[in-house]
Amino acid sequence: MAVDQKSILYSGDSSYKYVDRLIKEDDSELMIISPYLSGYYVNMLAKAAQERRIRVITSNNSLGYKNSGLQDFAARSISGYIKAIVFFLILDAISVYLNFAYTTIMLTAILLLTVLLAYLRHKRANSNLQVKVITERFVHEKLYISGNTAISGSANLTYNGMHKNIEHIEVTKDESKIREMRRHFESMWNGN
Repeated sequence: MAVDQKSILYSGDSSYKYVDRLIKEDDSELMIISPYLSGYYVNMLAKAAQERRIRVITSNNSLGYKNSGLQDFAARSISGYIKAIVFFLILDAISVYLNFAYTTIMLTAILLLTVLLAYLRHKRANSNLQVKVITERFVHEKLYISGNTAISGSANLTYNGMHKNIEHIEVTKDESKIREMRRHFESMWNGN
């Protein structure tokens, strides 16, 4: 059902058609407020963050949400690198113990440097995804802003919220509404 030429209202179980397009296709900064995020969308945001800045405001509840992956996002991104470094250090210690040539130690140093450089590249790519967790109150609103489009309504950034639940959203391209929504987001982001 259309509201005006700059906004549309949608009710149904396919909110993802609007939100996914905002996440995947727009190249400007993405701002999200959602009390819950599922792993499906955390992964989608991590991929999109390789190309642009993404800021998410959520509640404590999202950290414990089933299949969120949000709490483990940082740990998951570094765990592989830590395991590689530990492996190479063990290999190095075995080489010294067995009196292997320094070639093995040099090879291990080169591999460690490679792992470190890969981690730094990964960290730089993922620094575009910033998450602010509001702990004092429960954040219940849902807001998605990017470029010249904003979406508000009832749909959480979860697979069920976007693909299965019957949700109601408003998609707007009204510049004044979007400016107001951006001000609201910045106010929450800055803790005001």
